[in-house]
Amino acid sequence: MGIGFVGAGVIFKGDYRVNGITTAAMIWLTAALGMGIGAGYAWVSIIGCLLILGVLLGFTKLEGWIDRVHQVRQYKIVCSFEIGALHRYEQLFKQHHLRFIRNRQAKSGELLTGEWVVTGSEKKHHHLIGLIIKDPTVKAFEF
Repeated sequence: MGIGFVGAGVIFKGDYRVNGITTAAMIWLTAALGMGIGAGYAWVSIIGCLLILGVLLGFTKLEGWIDRVHQVRQYKIVCSFEIGALHRYEQLFKQHHLRFIRNRQAKSGELLTGEWVVTGSEKKHHHLIGLIIKDPTVKAFEF
């Protein structure tokens, strides 16, 4: 029962993802392998350990691929105030096949600030960032 509490203690929620699931599973698996060795099933435990290592290595490569194909970034763009200015950037997101959710918008004096959570591949993000950085109407840009 104590192993469950230790495993649950390493799981936490970040901004856009849950972290620690693999660590929690490894705590359980380590306990199970230790119990197997203690019960006299050393060879079964060694084979189990090798299988676990193989799965972890495979999923590490899969996770790297998923991170390249599906990135979540927060964009904050400040530009001069004009009607439809933020929609222009949303059209850019659409043109680059990026999904977005507008978090907030604010006007301060003659400046308009928009914040979005944008999802898409690393390559699409880099291309869009290059365009926005070169845009002369953008006063400030955080990504």
